[in-house]
Amino acid sequence: MDTNIYHEIVILSESSSFSQAAKKMFISQPALTKKVAKLEESLDCEIVSRGTGPMVFTEQGKIFLKYARKYLDLEQQLNNEIRTSLESNANVIKVATTHRGGDLAGRTASAFNQQYPDLILEYSDYDAFHCEDVLLKGLADVAIYTSPVISQNIEYMPLSVDTLLLVTRRDNPLLKGKNLTGNSIENPLVIDPRELNQPEVRFILSTENHSLYYAECAFLKKYNLSPRKAHRIDYVDTRYTVASTGGGIVLVPTTTIHLDRYPDNVCMTVKGGIQRYIIIAKNRETILSDHAQAYWDYMITHFLKNTAP
Repeated sequence: MDTNIYHEIVILSESSSFSQAAKKMFISQPALTKKVAKLEESLDCEIVSRGTGPMVFTEQGKIFLKYARKYLDLEQQLNNEIRTSLESNANVIKVATTHRGGDLAGRTASAFNQQYPDLILEYSDYDAFHCEDVLLKGLADVAIYTSPVISQNIEYMPLSVDTLLLVTRRDNPLLKGKNLTGNSIENPLVIDPRELNQPEVRFILSTENHSLYYAECAFLKKYNLSPRKAHRIDYVDTRYTVASTGGGIVLVPTTTIHLDRYPDNVCMTVKGGIQRYIIIAKNRETILSDHAQAYWDYMITHFLKNTAP
């Protein structure tokens, strides 16, 4: 059914004749008569009595008219809601983040809002894989998450270095005979990565739904490591706790490490360090809105300024 008929029947009900209604609609009277006849044929009943006296709606016509007015009310509500949504979303910048990316993004939110008071930052939390997924599907304007980048359709810029350390208890056989004096987050023990291929070494690794999983895979691949005893645990703090109570070796960001809580822990790294980056990314095939571009430029400028020598 042509939904314009709802408007036309309401106008007809507010007119004294077909000809008067047709004038209001800027169509000919025969054209309007034809439309009403077609509606009556589809409903298998008369809408308007065809007598010689004044135009009168039939009982079925009155029922149709009641629902036609309801339809027009719903249509108006629909248009109003969409208009309101467009107006409210016009200044929204959708930012996908991981846990680490969200921490970094949160530190700049207040300063950004002071500079751009009319813009609204809307954050959604994902793992790194799904940050890229929502970018590629157009569900986020930009994403802030940790490297490595998986999709070739992602354009990105590094914002900050995220240092990773290997952590285990000092009674781990791997540390036998090593000098652990002054060991700390700032002064980790540098080990030969080939030592991690010893049969007795147990790794505690991330599950695939976390961004650290990809950093672990990159680390293991770079040094040709094949963990023989690997225990996968979902939550990073749980992995750290298991390692801290003698469960093995874990690779974690420095922000996860609490030596005051676990003083028997030892921090380790390899020559050159273990690092990933916190990045800001976008879909390479999408042109950012002016608002999203302003956020992109702000984040890059802010962190370049803070890391400049």
